[in-house]
Amino acid sequence: MSNPIGVLHNALAGGTASRAVVQAAFALHRTEVVFFNIKQKPATLVRQMKAAQLGAIVAAGGDGTVSAAASLAVTLGLPLGVLPLGTLNHFAKDLKLPLNLKRAVAVIASGSFKAIDYGSVGGHVFVNNSSLGIYPSVVLDRHRSEGALGKWLAAGLAIIRTGLRYHYLDLDITSNGSSAHHKTPLVFVGNNAYQLDAVGLMGRTSLTAGRLFLYVVKTRRLSLPLRVVGLSLLGRRGAGDDVVLVTGEQIRIRSSKATLSVALDGEVRALRTPLVYQIHPASLKVFVSGNDARL
Repeated sequence: MSNPIGVLHNALAGGTASRAVVQAAFALHRTEVVFFNIKQKPATLVRQMKAAQLGAIVAAGGDGTVSAAASLAVTLGLPLGVLPLGTLNHFAKDLKLPLNLKRAVAVIASGSFKAIDYGSVGGHVFVNNSSLGIYPSVVLDRHRSEGALGKWLAAGLAIIRTGLRYHYLDLDITSNGSSAHHKTPLVFVGNNAYQLDAVGLMGRTSLTAGRLFLYVVKTRRLSLPLRVVGLSLLGRRGAGDDVVLVTGEQIRIRSSKATLSVALDGEVRALRTPLVYQIHPASLKVFVSGNDARL
């Protein structure tokens, strides 16, 4: 690749490598890299990346970093590479990308890529999933105390605290011309279908089917959504008969509230309602191994 690769680096990711280690891995392939700080504002990053005349953008971190890098890649029309340096790395696993740093760099340096789908809501990109209700509430609570307690202890306490005070959402959900009212503690929107088994493990077999899959927890028993949240924080999700499935290329969610807390690949934003979820088929190019490329 003649143009340099821009690396969006998250030094706080669970399994992160230093900039020097990442740069050395790319140097083995005679590839120039330019590092960008994920803490910068998106508009600043776009301006800096345009000036650098990049050939690609690489996420060096976890799923939150991948999501941020994907948004920049979409804005700049560049392919996306993934160095899965986070704790869970859902996106890399679903694409069957190597979790080893040197192997992941070799995939990017090979130049083979495929076009996959991404989702959006309120102008914000997500590559894995988005959720409303108890999950964003738990994430916000966890963030307030994880500096002092650590991520997992803070998450456990957040689940307990949120469960004691949580209120259900009243939502009207419309897809394919059909609308239904739901009173629910949790809504989960996937970029393509998540597969569920008896244990509750979830993953995707395709990122190119061009459909959103929305799961509504319909039970009034708060134990189920709390279990779902607990599993999700461990990289798993459980559902079963207490879940309603809605699919479509566009899904609209109406609420009496002017704004709702929305999780996008684990990062929470306050977005104005109605929420309009959209799938963007084959609109994000991602570096993959040569055998998996679909040019």
